[in-house]
Amino acid sequence: MPATAETNNTKTSVGLFEFQAVSGQAITEEEILAYMSAETYPPEQNTYTFIIATGSLLTGGRARMIQAVKLDPASSNTAVAVTNDSTKLDYEVDLLSLTPTAVPAGQAELTVSWEDILTNAMGHTFKPTQITEVRVAHYTETQEELEGQFLDLELIAQNTWRDQEVAGTSMSLSKLKDENGAAFPGISAEGTWILGLVCGSCRNPAPWYLTVLKPCL
Repeated sequence: MPATAETNNTKTSVGLFEFQAVSGQAITEEEILAYMSAETYPPEQNTYTFIIATGSLLTGGRARMIQAVKLDPASSNTAVAVTNDSTKLDYEVDLLSLTPTAVPAGQAELTVSWEDILTNAMGHTFKPTQITEVRVAHYTETQEELEGQFLDLELIAQNTWRDQEVAGTSMSLSKLKDENGAAFPGISAEGTWILGLVCGSCRNPAPWYLTVLKPCL
């Protein structure tokens, strides 16, 4: 049973009985303790995860750290600490092999369509109707430099334009806005421009599709 506890951007810890159902309904202490029973859920067969996230994972939020937990009836520990070492991730990034998508410079009226994509970036079946966000980000770094900072792409962008009200399997990039409400102006020859398609309801926050936009020569 998934459950969430709000921090309101002020808390650095929450108690087990502060968790609520994802629907927002309260969960009683008895209900929570029933799920934390080593007899009902033997530790050799069950694992719990505590996820620190920005926003709701059900509506496009982003997981920042995950801590796995095993029940141990012999333990007296009552605190689960989430640290920099809670999760380790090994990954490889190859942006240099991407075939850039050439588009006119300074043109926002560009239509992106994903109805014919068969496989997503994770190697699984691409389901076009599960795309919930289209975004374009601009970076001062080169593609090679971005490979080494891939997990920070959302943090290091000079600007990002997005639309999370996706309907159908195509969209005009003119609908994208940055955090200040400014419309996407089109791309330039300066820096690196990346277009991503995101499944906001998926557990993996990585874009399902990613390409580098280059101005036509």
